[in-house]
Amino acid sequence: MLNGNSWNIDGLQNAGNLLKAFLTKYKVDSENKFLNTADANDLIVYAYCLALGNYFGVQKANKIAQKALEKNKSSYAISS
Repeated sequence: MLNGNSWNIDGLQNAGNLLKAFLTKYKVDSENKFLNTADANDLIVYAYCLALGNYFGVQKANKIAQKALEKNKSSYAISS
């Protein structure tokens, strides 16, 4: 479903829209609070969406993916 948002070589803002939904879901008011309270599944989805939005700058997405892995080391979806 995330891939259905399409992509653009110049980047997209889909991650921002997803973050807004996650802020509501977790009842928090900042990305930092979301990153500290979210479960591994939501973190990896957010990281993936960030990476899709900017193929040339995935450092932030990678850090969030690592955080997701720390929260769930047994996931088949999250692996190092």
